[in-house]
Amino acid sequence: KNQRYSKKKLSEARITRLEEVGFTWTSTRASHHVEPYRRSHERPHQATLDPKKEARWDEMYAQLKEFRGENGHFKAPLSSHSQLRRWIDKQRHSFKQNMLPKARIARLEAIGFDLGVRQSPVSFEDRIAQLKEYFQQSGNCDVPLS
Repeated sequence: KNQRYSKKKLSEARITRLEEVGFTWTSTRASHHVEPYRRSHERPHQATLDPKKEARWDEMYAQLKEFRGENGHFKAPLSSHSQLRRWIDKQRHSFKQNMLPKARIARLEAIGFDLGVRQSPVSFEDRIAQLKEYFQQSGNCDVPLS
């Protein structure tokens, strides 16, 4: 999975946890070194934000909170809440592109909003434990694909 990993994004904490177990970014099956692609929620350019856009974001955020208060979830239907639904989709897209500012991420997460990060059926901690066990038995972290 380390080749697929290079195209995905891992937090620094997860990179550190993997390296603590003995994981290396060079596969014995591959002839090249895979450099970890670190996840960053920093916008490439933190220019002054447009006050009108900020006010609009705050307005939509308030609508999101109101919708959740009334419905108990964030699944705004496109048919009746098209503006809010498009805004929700844009937040998730911006997050996936690492273009959502940290302050906005914090505000959305504070109300329990899922930014669309898919959790694997097996937790990261369980996978780390499995990797440690494999490392103890084989002396490497080059887990077979099957």
